[in-house]
Amino acid sequence: MELVLEIILLVLIIPAVYAAIIGAPTLSSSGKHLKETLEKAGVKEGIKFYELGTGTGKVSALALKMGADVTGYELSPIPYLISFLRLKTIEKPFKLRLKNFFKEDISEADVIYLFLMPKTIEKFKDKLPEATIISYAFPILGREPKYEINDKNHPPIYIY
Repeated sequence: MELVLEIILLVLIIPAVYAAIIGAPTLSSSGKHLKETLEKAGVKEGIKFYELGTGTGKVSALALKMGADVTGYELSPIPYLISFLRLKTIEKPFKLRLKNFFKEDISEADVIYLFLMPKTIEKFKDKLPEATIISYAFPILGREPKYEINDKNHPPIYIY
């Protein structure tokens, strides 16, 4: 029985540790400005919205409620499950993948939301398609944001 528990624990912990190592740790976006952010980024009915690292699914759920076609990627099983349950309550179709988005084709996205560490953004920025990019907390170096949303109680949000 102990061995089974240890295996289950490893299955749950290893993806979270791996996500942290590659620079996409499970962190939650916060702030009252998420709806305003998504609106400024053009999220609406029919827009293909991708979230790279859904965490608990808060942002993807909001985009889904706004009518977007949502595709989310999450590498850690527990946040994936929380995201799945949150999105399922909305009763609209969505795609949620338990996969590493670094290895996925995201070229069809109209809007991409990411909350990645600066080193990861730097490694990944050249792979981003021609889409509106929302970066929570950290800027994409070398790019000029169209909008920057600042609130003294929350990290900045950059829209490219």
